[in-house]
Amino acid sequence: NPVNTSYAISTGIVVDALLTWMEASSTAPADEIKAVVEQALTAYADPRVQTPAGLVPYSLREPDRSYDTFNSAAYIAGQMQRFAKYASSPEIAGRLEDAADATMSSLIANHQESPGGAWFWRYSVQENVANDLAHASYIVDGVQTYIREGGAVSSGVASPAVSAHLGEFADDHGRLRGWPTFQENIDAPARLYDLGMALVFGCSSEPRPQLEEQAKKTIPLHRSDGGFSRYPV
Repeated sequence: NPVNTSYAISTGIVVDALLTWMEASSTAPADEIKAVVEQALTAYADPRVQTPAGLVPYSLREPDRSYDTFNSAAYIAGQMQRFAKYASSPEIAGRLEDAADATMSSLIANHQESPGGAWFWRYSVQENVANDLAHASYIVDGVQTYIREGGAVSSGVASPAVSAHLGEFADDHGRLRGWPTFQENIDAPARLYDLGMALVFGCSSEPRPQLEEQAKKTIPLHRSDGGFSRYPV
């Protein structure tokens, strides 16, 4: 990824943090946060940068618009729906909601079903591999944020089936894997980053105690004399 480029996933994560700060603290600079967030999100809500499948783009670089990348689009779409109520005008709110609705409609149309009946997504329309744990978590969080914030096409999402996918990353010993158990040809352990995301979502606004416990059980495998390693030691 080229430096000095605006990416949807990093934008979505920062927006999430800023809005959480604003909503949790009476001393947060709310006006400044709203202004910065609105500027960041409206750039991605422009219909002219939409991907061929109707998603918010992976980045604002023109070459990246050809990639229909589900995980980043889902995450930032959830934040667009969340922020719409704070927008400075009905026009901007509508633009954000339209982009979020288009992304969610594409997610609904392109979802896959696992052998266990969970909804999941491939990394993109162009690729035939499921998302790893961290990127799958982005999608689950984005979809659930969109639904929680009253997104217009929420009724088309099987929310329990979306959440159930995070239960498909545990091995027979209750430890987390990097990819879901049904993904063929990839039998890789979870990275430390995957485990961090699992802990975040396991302790989020919709608690997932099983995922949290699986992450806690897996983390000691990454401990080394120097701290923690990316992969089990």
